[in-house]
Amino acid sequence: FYVNKKSPDVESMLHRCYGPLLWRSLAATNARVRLQAAAVLTDTFPLRDPDAGQEWTEACVQKSVEALISLMSDEVANVRVAGSNATAKILSQ
Repeated sequence: FYVNKKSPDVESMLHRCYGPLLWRSLAATNARVRLQAAAVLTDTFPLRDPDAGQEWTEACVQKSVEALISLMSDEVANVRVAGSNATAKILSQ
């Protein structure tokens, strides 16, 4: 799905399916869950609904950036590394 993320239909489906689960997973107490959520965030960034307005899109991007910052300051080293790698990959796109 991620390869076709730029398609509005796929992007909308990713937002509906992954959105609620992703945000909970990024805040989970289990480090493995946060680690996996970082990988999903990397592949879906920015997780947004293409049919929503500009304000909603900006809010989604802001929420994603805040999640990346949180990952990079996580108490678990592997999660910090995943957050740093996710940020680097997103910035390189």
